[in-house]
Amino acid sequence: MFLVPGAWARFAAYQQDLMGRWGVTAASANGHYFFDPRPFVEMGMVLGVAMVVVLTVALKRRREDYLHAI
Repeated sequence: MFLVPGAWARFAAYQQDLMGRWGVTAASANGHYFFDPRPFVEMGMVLGVAMVVVLTVALKRRREDYLHAI
C-alpha cells in the first residue's frame, strides 16, 4: 500500500488526526512527528513478506503430506 504515491502522507495525516482525537500530541507545532513511525511500518512489511516466503517454502517442501503425492 505504501508504494502508491501519496499513501504515506495520507497515512501520516490519519495518524495525526487519530492521536489528536485521543488527546495525545503526536506532532509539534510545525507538523513534524516527535517520533517517526516509518521504520516500524517498514519493518512490519519486511517481516510480513518473510513470513509469506517461509510458509510458502515449508508448504512446498511438505506438499506430499497434503496432496498425497509420491
